[in-house]
Formats: sequence, structure tokens, C-alpha cells
Amino acid sequence: MDGLWIWLICAGVPLLFGLWAQMRVKSTFNRYSQVPTRNGLTGAQAAEAVVRYSGLDGVTIRPVAGHLTDHYDPRSRTLNLSENVGQAATVAALGVAAHEAGHAIQDARNYRPMRIRQTVLPAAQFGQSLWFLPVLIGLVVGATGLVTVGSHTHGHVDLSKASEEEAEREVETSKRLIEDRLGVACRHFAYPWAVTGPAAERVVARHFRTAALRWQTNRRGRIDPLRLGRTPVLRSDEGMFFRAKVNGRLDKEAVVYRLLRRGPWRRA
Repeated sequence: MDGLWIWLICAGVPLLFGLWAQMRVKSTFNRYSQVPTRNGLTGAQAAEAVVRYSGLDGVTIRPVAGHLTDHYDPRSRTLNLSENVGQAATVAALGVAAHEAGHAIQDARNYRPMRIRQTVLPAAQFGQSLWFLPVLIGLVVGATGLVTVGSHTHGHVDLSKASEEEAEREVETSKRLIEDRLGVACRHFAYPWAVTGPAAERVVARHFRTAALRWQTNRRGRIDPLRLGRTPVLRSDEGMFFRAKVNGRLDKEAVVYRLLRRGPWRRA
């Protein structure tokens, strides 16, 4: 299963389920909106009766514009009922009004799940209004190639000492695993330890469009796409080190590796 199908399943299934639930709520409401109450009780009157019977004080019932926009606001302690609920004498109106009155009771009794819901609700509503932005950005970035997937060998070996057969095996294994698991083309490469050799460069040229070696390669006249510069950013970098790297003051990666005796310069 490639990356596109995984994305469609992860994004599409919750979206379809949400749309199905929304359609069910609307269809059920519309069906019972055709059933009048026997005593002519409206939704607002039903909500007022529930609040009064529960002994709550200071809860105000107000009209609100829209369709099925009914809600209880704990900040102002108001029951906001839409026109087809507050002013309608139907079974559907009574059900919705009583449901919202129940939230007022939960608020008065300091019901913990409701407190949690009210805490996360603003963020959820904000995210709901902007959910399409990351999807759109992802599609644009993927289509334009602004972000690509790259390889770094399979075993993080020193390619400056590897034979062409060893380099081929490392590069091919890494690239195949990435493409099989992500379902996208792997077109970029970054040399481990920022070192290379003639055999490794021949292998990389066969498999990739671009490759990153070290920062200094970007400071010369002609830019070689197979010897691009890079600045390694680590999770352990604090703000000072990150800013220094971005500004080019910590660009000699090989020097640091030599001092730390890491990679090709580690002690035998």
C-alpha cells in the first residue's frame, strides 16, 4: 500500500464518518420536526421547565440565528436556541432543547467531563475551520516537489572507505525501503559523516538527482547538484547553536567529528 492510499484512508475514513453522522443528525431532526407536541409546548418552554425543575438560577434562554446552532454557553450561563427549536412545538425541538438544558445542569453541578469539553472546545472549533489548510499545503508541496524524501544509507557507513559494491548495497537498500514504505520516490541523498569517495559518488549519481555533502561546497562558483551543501541540525541543538548553524558559523562538520573522534575519525 503506497503513501497516497494510506493518506486517503487516514484522512478519508474520519471525514466520511463525520459526514455520515452529520447527515444522520439532520435527517432525524427533520423527520421528527414533522411530529407536533400534543400540548403545544415549544422548545424554549421545555428548556425553561427543565431548568426550573432542576432548581437552577440565573440561566437565561435566548434565540440564536442559524439551523441547529443550539448550544449552552457556560461563560454567560445562557441557553441559545435556534428558531426551529426555541419557537417550534415539535418532538425534535423538545429533544434538542432538553439536551441543551442538560448541559446547564452539568455546568451547575461542576460535571468534570463537561469542564474538559469546554476547555478543548475553542481549539477544536478553530481547527475545524482550518482543517483544509494543511491538506491543501501538503498537496501543493507534494505536487511541486518543494519537499522531497532523501536517503542517508542503510547502515550510516563511511562511504569514503567503501567499495563500489558496498556503496551500491547500502544506497540501494536504503532507497528501496524508503520507497516501499512511504510510497514516494526517493530522489535526494545526504552523505553520512559528510565524506565521500569516487566509488560512492558514482553510485549516488546513478540513483539520485541531488546529493548533499558539506557546507563549503555551496560557496564556490558553480553549484554541483550532486555535491550540495548542508548544515546538520540535531534535536540536542539549543537556540544558540541552531542560530549559529543557520548563520553559517558552525559549518565545518568534519572538524567537529575529528575533534569528537566520531565517524571516519573514530579511534580503532
